[in-house]
Amino acid sequence: MKFAKLNIGKFYSWLIGNSLNLISFVLFIWLFFIMSDANRNIILAGFSQMYALPTISISAVIYRFTNPEVITNEYVIISYILMTLIFTLGFFFEHKKIF
Repeated sequence: MKFAKLNIGKFYSWLIGNSLNLISFVLFIWLFFIMSDANRNIILAGFSQMYALPTISISAVIYRFTNPEVITNEYVIISYILMTLIFTLGFFFEHKKIF
């Protein structure tokens, strides 16, 4: 809620509020899709996956509608999308309430 009240513009406020989510998502993509398994840093990989845990159960239910296989990388990607969507909806709801 406090990011919607900043006086630096809508996009920059959204970007600052979502910065940890975006950094962690880029880190996840880099570690699990671009980098090989042998070169992967376990601490960074754990951080990028643990950050998505609050919405992982919801993303598992959503993914099961399309594919019954258990593929955890897709669960984490859907979880990041959900977190961004939830933040964006709350941000714009609070921003409209202010003006």
